[in-house]
Amino acid sequence: MLIGKCEPPGVPPTGWPPSQIGMKTKGGAGLLGMISLDRSKMVLAKHHGLGNDFLILIDGDDSFRLSAADVRILCDRHRGIGADGVIRITRGRDGVDVVMELRNAGGEAAETSGNGLRCVAQAALHEGLVDAQAESMVVLTGAGSLKVTYRPAALKGLGEASVEMGASSVEILSSDEWMLLGAPTSDDTLAPRSGGDVPQNLLAGCGAGITAACRVRIGNPHVVLFCEDALAVDIAAVGSRLDRSVAGGTNVEVVSVGPRTSEIAMVVWERGVGETLACGTGACAAAAAARALGVSGDSVKVSSPGGVLRVELSGDPLAPRAVLSGPVQRVGVVEVDLDSLLLASVDEVGEEQVEMSAAT
Repeated sequence: MLIGKCEPPGVPPTGWPPSQIGMKTKGGAGLLGMISLDRSKMVLAKHHGLGNDFLILIDGDDSFRLSAADVRILCDRHRGIGADGVIRITRGRDGVDVVMELRNAGGEAAETSGNGLRCVAQAALHEGLVDAQAESMVVLTGAGSLKVTYRPAALKGLGEASVEMGASSVEILSSDEWMLLGAPTSDDTLAPRSGGDVPQNLLAGCGAGITAACRVRIGNPHVVLFCEDALAVDIAAVGSRLDRSVAGGTNVEVVSVGPRTSEIAMVVWERGVGETLACGTGACAAAAAARALGVSGDSVKVSSPGGVLRVELSGDPLAPRAVLSGPVQRVGVVEVDLDSLLLASVDEVGEEQVEMSAAT
């Protein structure tokens, strides 16, 4: 259940005790860490990068754990708050400023997120986990430690963040290899087939018209497909198919280059989430793949339905280093009774338990 309401940056939820409003730590607003670990009054901040949105929980003492069920109901856009993922932030040590624990909307742990990292930087500064005067911070992710630079904008709640995403690996697939992408798996009862046991490649039936493909790893796995018009592709069909076909799942980007070689358009399917408005690691993967194929250069503007991200690449085309930059926004804070949300979710606890709870 939603307790209180989402408020603009700097305004605490309605009903917060005056003693908790305006409490500060190390120069930040300090609103989240004060009461966010009470499951009946859990306070999270919502941030987004180009519509790729995250709920952020500040856990300065590293004393709270979110279950997969917790994350699924919080990210549910109809019965919860709604987000592409939940990020728990704890204090760092030994040269690390903060630690980021990311779970996708499906509840699964994920290695890293480019847009999530940019949101973490904004949240960490806002909540005083790092010095307010710091120009950059080191964030520990499941893919290692990464440097993030954040610059506030003139308008409150807005900023610009850049992430040094580190090294990536690009594998250019042969036509024979990418034609097998999306081949039915043994447990895929919906897999179309033709000619007896010969798998039918699904991509041709999704408006894809794929001309090239790459596998890219930039802390997490990606399959990047190139075509004439990315926006004409049914990314839900293509992405879900490829995601299921790879052990552990994969993110999927469909990309078209142009009108300039420094510009690419992208639609994305995120592993554990589905179709999203933007994806930071996906933008880096797409730019790296385009550079490896020789169809773009070192500086690339990546347009997705949510907006434009900038990617700077350097080094070996098959093992480039990437810097991701773009806008980030703090939407506000929200207070929830997490256990009540779970109890009211028939999918998570079952109808019988919901009825028992209602009776009491």
